[in-house]
Amino acid sequence: MNIFANTWGVYILALLPLLLLMLPFRAASRIKRREKWGGDLMDNYSFASRRRFRLLKLACMAAALSCVFLAFARPQWGEVERKAAVSDLDMIILFDVSRSMNVEDISPSRLERGKMEVKSLIERTEGCRIGLVAFSSLPLILSPLTDDKGALELLFEIADPKLIPALGTDLGKGLEEALRLFPYDEDRARVLIVFSDGEDMGATAFKAAGAAQNLQVKIFCVGLGTPEGGIVRNEKGETIVDPATMQDGVSKLDTAKLLQISKVTDGRYFEIGKEGQTLGELRAELSRIKKREYATKQREKREDKFAFFAAPALMLLFALPFLPFGRKEEKQ
Repeated sequence: MNIFANTWGVYILALLPLLLLMLPFRAASRIKRREKWGGDLMDNYSFASRRRFRLLKLACMAAALSCVFLAFARPQWGEVERKAAVSDLDMIILFDVSRSMNVEDISPSRLERGKMEVKSLIERTEGCRIGLVAFSSLPLILSPLTDDKGALELLFEIADPKLIPALGTDLGKGLEEALRLFPYDEDRARVLIVFSDGEDMGATAFKAAGAAQNLQVKIFCVGLGTPEGGIVRNEKGETIVDPATMQDGVSKLDTAKLLQISKVTDGRYFEIGKEGQTLGELRAELSRIKKREYATKQREKREDKFAFFAAPALMLLFALPFLPFGRKEEKQ
């Protein structure tokens, strides 16, 4: 079993003996130079270190470099048990930001009430990855799957009808885009939660729901609004005229469509109307979804021991300048 996390340190350490083997050749070259320039006379007037001190400094340098390379290799041994709560649930929230979400048939409006419920869901859902997709006539990914709740809440703040200026609502395109965010190469439970008033001008919603069933993605739909509905207004508060009737545009909650879509995947339908229902039942349903049983699993990890080599290396390198060089040898 390899105890080194960084094997490059071991490879570099293997070169150290080659460097040490070059020293005798260097010493022989030095002796030849001394003989050329007078030999014994040089012994009297040179201040070279005595041989034993040179060997001592060489040994300290070799030991220091060995410790440096071993520390760089990050030796690891021993094991520490760690507990980690791991969930196997991925959840995508698909949120309707079409103009009909500005209708105020529920307080304060469909849009604002839906955003409050989504934020509450994010805050209270533990141990799962969450992604965000906004849609009207076109879908827009706000966040891929993540467990960073702070980032999710920050990104969700921009979800409103101004985000996607194109008119209309195409629930099918939103579902298709949300399904693309799931990683299907992982053995995880997958849930898609739709927040919408159910109005849909597209024709692919049920086809997308069938694709979700084939991919084993369960769809939960949350209806926002009332069957009586309310007048649709633009961002300036002006009433939008329905071009088909030339009357004030009225948006009503389409419960039937959302209910049918959720049933395709054996999901459930929830509704937020005038009575002020919260999504306690949805959170309870999510908690009942089977998650893979390695929550609070004990994981073993080897500990880094580089400090056992880094500390001696620093001490040896610090001591090198203070080692004696010897003294002048006088001719007897």
